[in-house]
Amino acid sequence: MKKLLSVYNICGHRQDNTQAYLGILPTLLAQKIEGAEHRVVISACKAYAHTIATLKSKFPSVEIFSIEEPYPIAVTFNNTVNLCREKYGEFDAYMYSACDVVYTHARQLDVLFQTMFASEDVAMASSHILYDGCYAFGLKKGGGRHGIDDERAAQEIFSDTDVYTIPVGRAIAHHAALINGKLVQFYGKAMPDVFAGRCSESIVTFLVAALKMRWVIVKLCAPTHLCDLDGPSICNNPVEHIRAGKLPYDHPFKLVSLLPIFFNDTAKQLGLGYEECADVCPHDPSQFDQNQYCINEGLKDYLKDHLFLPSSVFDYSKIQTIIT
Repeated sequence: MKKLLSVYNICGHRQDNTQAYLGILPTLLAQKIEGAEHRVVISACKAYAHTIATLKSKFPSVEIFSIEEPYPIAVTFNNTVNLCREKYGEFDAYMYSACDVVYTHARQLDVLFQTMFASEDVAMASSHILYDGCYAFGLKKGGGRHGIDDERAAQEIFSDTDVYTIPVGRAIAHHAALINGKLVQFYGKAMPDVFAGRCSESIVTFLVAALKMRWVIVKLCAPTHLCDLDGPSICNNPVEHIRAGKLPYDHPFKLVSLLPIFFNDTAKQLGLGYEECADVCPHDPSQFDQNQYCINEGLKDYLKDHLFLPSSVFDYSKIQTIIT
């Protein structure tokens, strides 16, 4: 039997959403995954003490991994995933579930899970979230980002398939995404952690293509997105970053700048791109085949070395995590 870890991610930095969590978390706990042992945990950043106490009282079997420092969401998620790997061993897949994603029937995650393991090359499977799915923006479909344009984008991508492979250089928002354990084992973490705010999704197709794998959107997994419950990357305030006159796509964590990672001869030769929805750094399509796989062997190691912080720069073992 395969093992699935689902991580419900919450943050109390902006406001108290305890009551909302009490309504949303049960929809994740109710998911039935055929052929898998399903463990659900909570990853909490700067959560109120009464939030932790209330959730533990209501859901005593759910472990809560809580930290007080205002780290980026990728860091808190990685921290929880790796602590669970240490405690329970490797999982076959890891589910990132945002605090405001509501599962509307008990087999939605099963659809993602079965899609992933029906083939050998699905590294990430994302839910079909219509509202603020960012299909139109990240995929350059439909002509815009929100509302009817996102709807048109969804119609385009699912016009002849229920499982859409995201082309290299494109992206959608991380609201509900299943990550293959193969990706976590190779890169050592579930998500790149050099990003403090936005744009981290724009490099996912390169992470998976470098491993000869794909990122897909699954039409039949369509949970509801309540949108902006805790706030996007709220602990690192991307809005203030932009108001300060800084580039929205150059908001690093523990680095001086993200741009040297992408603007150099090695990255260019390996085919790497970045934030292509805004035409920041286009990739070299000659380095990818018709299956969206990278044809060179150097990209995966370059990404591992440059998009995942070494312990000399940021040591996860020093994060003070309270497990309840």
